[in-house]
Amino acid sequence: MIKKIKSNSRSTTNSGKPVRHGNCEVWGKIKFMKSIATILKGAAPALALFAMTQCTTAASASAGDETTFIVGPQTADCTGVAPMKCLQVKENASGDWTNF
Repeated sequence: MIKKIKSNSRSTTNSGKPVRHGNCEVWGKIKFMKSIATILKGAAPALALFAMTQCTTAASASAGDETTFIVGPQTADCTGVAPMKCLQVKENASGDWTNF
């Protein structure tokens, strides 16, 4: 059996108290959160662009400050502060392997 319930302009809860639809406070918070999300979507690319422009090499670095090594395929036992594994490196193809 289906009962037809009369509809009125105010809905009620089980306790009979009226329920407010379209609560302005809740909708205001949702609108605020959407505006924050929009701002963050625009700020993320701008921040990324700013970070990438800061990644430049120093103009004062000269070729004398850089060394290129050939790194070997295996590590070797060595001792620093404690026993450890070191990379085998050499500065040119004809040089001897040294620990790094």
